[in-house]
Amino acid sequence: MRVSPPEDLRIPFERFGPVKDVYLPKNYYTGEPRGFGFVKFRNPEDAAEAKHELNHCVIGGREIAIVFAEENRKTPREMRSTSQISGRHGGGSVTRRTPPRSSRRRSYSRSLSPARRDYS
Repeated sequence: MRVSPPEDLRIPFERFGPVKDVYLPKNYYTGEPRGFGFVKFRNPEDAAEAKHELNHCVIGGREIAIVFAEENRKTPREMRSTSQISGRHGGGSVTRRTPPRSSRRRSYSRSLSPARRDYS
């Protein structure tokens, strides 16, 4: 019997302390894994120890690189809206988090070549 992918991560990480959640995001439209995941510990000290011991080890045939998340994981609804913004939707309206490129201000720095300088 094959263990599910989230359990493939839970088992080695639980050696370091209680794990609250294991989440492996999938592409909303294809159902394919997105190539990263989240393991949430109850205690930050356990997470630090797990990172120290498991960073760059092989789990499930893949080398893992561990970084601490800078934000909480997104809800499925937030993930869908992110996918729509990136152009993977089938229609409907899209709300953007940043203004379109044409309305962004740009600054350019330009220096004249020595032949074009005016020394008057």
